[in-house]
Amino acid sequence: MLLGVVGVTGVSSPTQSAEFKPKAEGPVTAPAKPHAEPPSVNQADPQVTLENVASGSELSSGHALTGRVVAPDGVLSYRLKGVQSGHITAGLVQLSPSPTAQPFSTALSFEKPIFSGERATLELSSGEAKSITEVTVR
Repeated sequence: MLLGVVGVTGVSSPTQSAEFKPKAEGPVTAPAKPHAEPPSVNQADPQVTLENVASGSELSSGHALTGRVVAPDGVLSYRLKGVQSGHITAGLVQLSPSPTAQPFSTALSFEKPIFSGERATLELSSGEAKSITEVTVR
């Protein structure tokens, strides 16, 4: 019995090709996966302070936010955003326009169901001042 290749043309071995590049030796590593959760983003501004929420606090719908803010335009805005849930709630607190710190108080009202135990960021801002605190929602 005769075995052979008939009618094959234009075949070259890898060592004959000018484009051949040897493979790197050593272990192959997978590309780094993106983090499921963002790195720490806590940011404090002395013009926007929270008195009853600290980094790592657990918040639920109905939780009161209290603190002090310098609000030259008389407005404090807040936003709670979950890592998985996305937008949870946001709102405005109307205050008297003032160049000095004044107390504020408001209650969070979650606008949609959340993943209990997920990490979230609570952002408060007034004018150029901004405070961001990492929390857990329940």
